Amino acid sequence: MMQVIHAFGAIGESVFYHHKGFLSYVVKATLLSLLVVLGLVFGGWKMVESLGEYVTNLIPGTWAYESLTVSIVSFLISSVVAFVLLKYIVLIVMGPTLSKISGYAEWIDKPVSQSGLGSISRSLQITLRNISKELGYTAILLLLSFIPFVGFLALTMIFILQAYYAGCGVFDYYLERYHSYRETILVCKRHKYAALAIGTVFIILLLIPFVGVVIAPYITTIASTKYFERNGVD
Repeated sequence: MMQVIHAFGAIGESVFYHHKGFLSYVVKATLLSLLVVLGLVFGGWKMVESLGEYVTNLIPGTWAYESLTVSIVSFLISSVVAFVLLKYIVLIVMGPTLSKISGYAEWIDKPVSQSGLGSISRSLQITLRNISKELGYTAILLLLSFIPFVGFLALTMIFILQAYYAGCGVFDYYLERYHSYRETILVCKRHKYAALAIGTVFIILLLIPFVGVVIAPYITTIASTKYFERNGVD
């Protein structure tokens, strides 16, 4: 419980934080948001929609082939996969910039030791682990969501899952300066409630069209840095 309180305290502090590279970050994040949206509209959305229909056809029973059921299941799966892709694209592409922002938040003007290429490489490593686990668990929960009286709980668990892994991804912009890949995973597990709190804010902000891609990574990266500064990693 204290982790959640400290995490939200750090989020409150991050809202009023700014640094000299803020305008440069806004420009980069805005361009990224446009590219991501265009990519999802012209390519990604069709891909995940086809994936949704394919998975729906694997469901046993004649009800799976009814047009309304296919449309609902396809839309649900497509929406979840599209959002997962959007989340990780933002975390990977903005990795070097967010690492610098975390450094500014901690040291103001002291350079961050992690190079841009190194930051992207580590982000990919963290992302591949997180996305494989997240999509695996999400697929199971999506199937459970069609069971009467279990559906609401399953959808709630999907949101919690998304928030947790989002928080872990944002945590790494601070942890990469001090901990190895394996150590970072252990730290995320020990601070899972803080990861959940910060990840929840990340997802809620990311849902804001266009603006969300700009402010969600920025605020939560600073919040993660401030959280670990005050609470340590043990």
